Amino acid sequence: MYTREYKKELDLTYLFISHQLQITQKICDHIAVLYLGSVMELGTSDQIFFRPLHPYTEMLVSSILEADPDIPGLVKVPEDPGRQEKYRGGCKFAGRCPHAKEECFREKPGLFEADSGHLVSCFRYRI
Repeated sequence: MYTREYKKELDLTYLFISHQLQITQKICDHIAVLYLGSVMELGTSDQIFFRPLHPYTEMLVSSILEADPDIPGLVKVPEDPGRQEKYRGGCKFAGRCPHAKEECFREKPGLFEADSGHLVSCFRYRI
């Protein structure tokens, strides 16, 4: 019902907030991926789903596959029970990130433009 074609036909613009990634892929032109209230990645639907850059986005997109541990490529989000204390001033995802370095716990990364219009909040993409 709320497909991109329907939106275009009626010349609609809307803000859609969801935890259902499969739905956002079908109806959204641009997607912002948030973690604990902070933007981790922002890009077109195709950029987010076919070329995710932030480790959290990669894990979310990977989880769209069936939640079957035998499926290769399925990345699980590691547990981090003490996350609130760790992130004062740093990246909120650092405690769960497989690429986190010391600076990730100390400093909050800005949004870096990795590709045209594809922004990511991760020091790995700092130029």
